[in-house]
Amino acid sequence: MVLIYIDESGDTGTNFNDPQQPVFVLGAMMITQEKWKELEKSFLSVFNAAFSGEVPDNFELHTMDMVSRRKFFSRFSLESTLKIRDELFSLIESMSLPIFYRKIDKKRYWDYCQRRFGSGIRIDPYIMAFPFISLKVDEWLKEENELGIFIFDEHRSLIDIEQSLKSLRLPEKAGLHVDRVIEKGFFVDSIKSFPLQIIDFVLYYIRKYEEVGIGKRVSDIHRQVFPYIERIAVSLDQHEKGWDIIDWIEGRIQK
Repeated sequence: MVLIYIDESGDTGTNFNDPQQPVFVLGAMMITQEKWKELEKSFLSVFNAAFSGEVPDNFELHTMDMVSRRKFFSRFSLESTLKIRDELFSLIESMSLPIFYRKIDKKRYWDYCQRRFGSGIRIDPYIMAFPFISLKVDEWLKEENELGIFIFDEHRSLIDIEQSLKSLRLPEKAGLHVDRVIEKGFFVDSIKSFPLQIIDFVLYYIRKYEEVGIGKRVSDIHRQVFPYIERIAVSLDQHEKGWDIIDWIEGRIQK
């Protein structure tokens, strides 16, 4: 059994004009049940060392807090937070955890929504990205002869996700079918889930990586981890069934 942790970065809903977050990224990280305990132990080890053996009660890794050195990280030096950052990336790479993601350039996506669905129509980028993630995860599970369960941060809307999964389990059209993901997905509070905190961490830096591609200025400190991103994460921008997926999504939206 594989646990599939789903999260996003740059989520501004249907506000596509936020200059600070011009890119939306949805991603998935796969963890086999054999590796889950090892990941949890190693994650805790990083923060036990960082907090000198006294991790604060109710600690949760929010990458923006670590980057900005606020809240739990308010007394940390820049060098200390960069050390944590690099240790987490080394941990993820050493465990060979598959990570897939789909990015959406919000400005281009807004133009697409206007052309395809009409003036003023805004479709949440999550709805557009999720089928790409679902189908790629299902392909990977087939290759590994595994079954998987989706695990989401509980703040996400349950309805849209369940509707997409239900539709993707129906008889396939154009090869679009999910049958290796069981159940409807589970929603958990990220403070109780170290893997959700980890995928949130990775997606923050993936978003920075993709923002460079659309011309946004990104700090040299963030650029330091781009080689990690290129080694550990797979972009789904060039999915071989991309246009079939988009046609399927458009059909659902217009119903």
